[in-house]
Amino acid sequence: MPGPARQAQILDVCRRLAVTEGYEDVTLERVARECNITRTVIYQQFGGREGMLTALIDREIANTAAGFAEATSGVRDGDVATAVRRVLEAVDADADTWRLFMLPAIGAPPELYDRLERGRSLVRRYLAESARRLAVGDAVDTEIFARLVHAAADEAVRLRLTHPEVYSIDRLVKQIVRLTE
Repeated sequence: MPGPARQAQILDVCRRLAVTEGYEDVTLERVARECNITRTVIYQQFGGREGMLTALIDREIANTAAGFAEATSGVRDGDVATAVRRVLEAVDADADTWRLFMLPAIGAPPELYDRLERGRSLVRRYLAESARRLAVGDAVDTEIFARLVHAAADEAVRLRLTHPEVYSIDRLVKQIVRLTE
C-alpha cells in the first residue's frame, strides 16, 4: 500500500478507536493489529504513538476547519439561521471527527487541546467580525457577543452529537436565532 494510503488507513483506525473507546486504547499494538501491519510500519510513518496521534488531530482539525469554512461560506452577515443550520449539517456529515473535539475522550493528548483552542479562537474571531460589521454604534460588545454565541453554538453541537433524536437541527437553529435577536 502506498505511504499516503497507509497513513490514512492507520489514522482512520486511530479515529475510530479514539471515538469509540478513548485515546488510551489507541495503542501501537492495537492499531497495527487492526491494520494488519507491524508496529514498525507505524514507526516509519509517524515515529511512534505520539506522532500518530498528533497526525490524527492535525488531519481531523483540518477536516473540521474545512467543514466550518464550507458551511459558513457565502452566508450573508446576520443570517444566523443559515450559518447555524449549515454548521450542524456539517457536524452530522462527519460526526466522528466533530466528536473528537467537542466530546474529547479521557487520555486525549495535549496537542488536541492546543489545536482546539486555536480553532475556537478562529471561530470567535469570525463571530466578532460578523457582529462588528452589523453593529450600529456601541450597541454590541463584539467580544462578549462572539464568546456567548460561540458557547451556545458549542452546546448546540454537543447536543446534536449526543442526542440527535431529541435535538433536531430545526429546534437548535430556532433557539440560537432567538438568542441572537
